[in-house]
Amino acid sequence: MTAPTTKPELLQLPEPARSVFRKIQKALDTHISAHTPNQEGYQLGGGTVLAARWGHRNSEDIDLTCHPDTETAHFPTRLEMALKEAGGKAEYWGEWSRVDFTHSHLDVVKKELNPRAGHHTAIIDGQPVTVLSNVQILTGKLQNRALDPPVRDVYDIAVCGIEDPQSLEGAINGIYAATLDSTILGWNMNRNSHAESTGELINDVPARLQPVKERPAEYAIQAAENALYQLVTISAERGVIHVRTKTATAERTRPYETAAELERGFEATGMNNFLRANGRNSREIRESAHRAVRQGVTRILVELRPELPPRRQQPLPTIRGETSAGKTQAPKHTTVEIPPPAPRPAANAAAAAREREKRNRTEGQSR
Repeated sequence: MTAPTTKPELLQLPEPARSVFRKIQKALDTHISAHTPNQEGYQLGGGTVLAARWGHRNSEDIDLTCHPDTETAHFPTRLEMALKEAGGKAEYWGEWSRVDFTHSHLDVVKKELNPRAGHHTAIIDGQPVTVLSNVQILTGKLQNRALDPPVRDVYDIAVCGIEDPQSLEGAINGIYAATLDSTILGWNMNRNSHAESTGELINDVPARLQPVKERPAEYAIQAAENALYQLVTISAERGVIHVRTKTATAERTRPYETAAELERGFEATGMNNFLRANGRNSREIRESAHRAVRQGVTRILVELRPELPPRRQQPLPTIRGETSAGKTQAPKHTTVEIPPPAPRPAANAAAAAREREKRNRTEGQSR
């Protein structure tokens, strides 16, 4: 998870997404951002943002999310005309809209963000852009296309376990146990076809991640299993709320000193989703935490030991995290802080994988 900083995140999108986004950004600001509630704007996410952060693969798509109440009646006229001037050809407009460009395409999806917090401002080619957090991007991949994911999603999850295991924890633990077990089982059953299709569908992979490209499902399963919470404790200690999580590979502590920090932190880290997936009332737990802070008491508010699915992956060779920004993995025992809120602003298997990706897109499932 990105550490808090006073400076915006600096990102460079991979080509050809970078060139296309530069040509259409003004049109997006004019015809999308200006028509969102409170002019909150759109959010840029998907694998292209992950690739900009990690440099782990190629990515051509531009994935935008906007509030469900965004006015879009003018999309088939004014927005389409502006994008056509930039070389775009509209395929369809609606809750999920797509515009094709040469070697790239733009997807605009109207939906609520999940989690609802975590997005923040980044600087892309000198311009401020609201981008989704890794937790938000991975949550979308896990929840929207879990049962038949394209190989790039499986690869992204595997790499996230290396580059940003904290964010993978936030996403994976918000999935209900039965769904998660079915998802991991599906990765395992399709591991051979995923491995065979990466050669054609995933490119520009750095040498250190070649083992992951060759065995994406196995590494994704290991990453997911290592990210599962074995123990979660929420306690009040001298006016500060502490959330402690333990997985097979890491123990982390998140302190919250104010009510605003707690509300944002529970949402941004996926803790609200985790509590709901384990049958708990996240709102009541947060309210209990607020009362404990006001009263100055010291006590354990919640202690959960989730029932974990059976492990399906034997240990694989360790690969050290090394993002394009030069960041490394957090130590095993770490205190995690939450960034501040953003201001507004080919074989048969390969062919089968391409067909699954085409089906995923045409079904309108968002990334």
